[in-house]
Amino acid sequence: MRALRPAEAAPSNAGDAETLHQLNRDYLHSFQHADARRYEEILAEDFVNTRPDGAFMSRAEFLAQFARPVTISNLDADDVRIRVLGDFALIHARMTYTNPDGTPGVGRYTDIYARRGGKWQCIAAHVTRVGATPAAAPAAGTSSIPTRSAIEAPQPESATDTELLERLNRDYIRSVQQGDVRCFEQILANDFLNSNPDGTLVDRAGFLAQTARPVTIAKLEAHDVIVRTLGDFALIHARTTYTRPDGKPGAGRYTDAWARRGGRWLCVSAHFNRG
Repeated sequence: MRALRPAEAAPSNAGDAETLHQLNRDYLHSFQHADARRYEEILAEDFVNTRPDGAFMSRAEFLAQFARPVTISNLDADDVRIRVLGDFALIHARMTYTNPDGTPGVGRYTDIYARRGGKWQCIAAHVTRVGATPAAAPAAGTSSIPTRSAIEAPQPESATDTELLERLNRDYIRSVQQGDVRCFEQILANDFLNSNPDGTLVDRAGFLAQTARPVTIAKLEAHDVIVRTLGDFALIHARTTYTRPDGKPGAGRYTDAWARRGGRWLCVSAHFNRG
C-alpha cells in the first residue's frame, strides 16, 4: 500500500476522512516496521504519546524507541472510527497483534490530529493494551512527564481558557469518584466517546450508565496535569492515583479532548488506563 505523503493531503472540503484513514494505516505500518522517518512526517512537533504502561513520551522519546527492535508482530486495526471536527480529528480504533511468545494481543488507541499548514499531523496518541502491566507511580515530588517546553506545547489563547479547563478537569475527576451523572450530563458533548481500560469504546449514554454504577475505587486524584489549548480545541493529559477495593494503591493516565461549542467547553473524547 502506497503511503500518502504530507504534500498530498486532501483538501478540507473533500477527502479528509480518506486522508486520515491513510495516515492511520501509515501510523500502524510505521510502528510495526520501526519507520522513524515516516513518523517524522506524520507527527507534529508538539506530539505526545501515552503508552499502555502509563509512561508519557515526547516526540523525541517516541522516535528514539525505534532504535530498538519491535517485539510484536501482525499489528492491525479494526473498528476504526474517524471524527473530523473542523481542523482537528479523532481516530478511535481497536488493535490486534501477536505477542513475542505467539499469543494474541488486543488493545485500543485514540489518536488526535490537527490540520496545520494544509496537512494533517498527529498531535497526541493514547494506547491501551488489555492486560498490560502498568508503570509504577512516580514517587512524591518526581515526575516522568516531559515539561511543557519539552513537548513544545502551544501557549493557551488566554489564561481564562486554561483556568476553565483546569476547573472542568477537577469536576470530571470528582464526578468519576462520586458517580455524579448529573455533572457529566452537563460537561459531555452529545458525540462523546470514551475508551475504557478493558479496551471497550462506549458512547455518551454508555459512559453515563457506567457512572451510575457503584464506584469501587477511592481517593481518586489527578497529578501532573497538562492543558494544551489550541483555539477552540483542547487536550488535557494527566496521571491519576487512587485506592483499589482491596486497599492497594493504583495508578493510571488519561487523555481528554475538549471542544468549545456555543461558547462552552465540552468533552468530546476520553481515553484512560488504570493499573
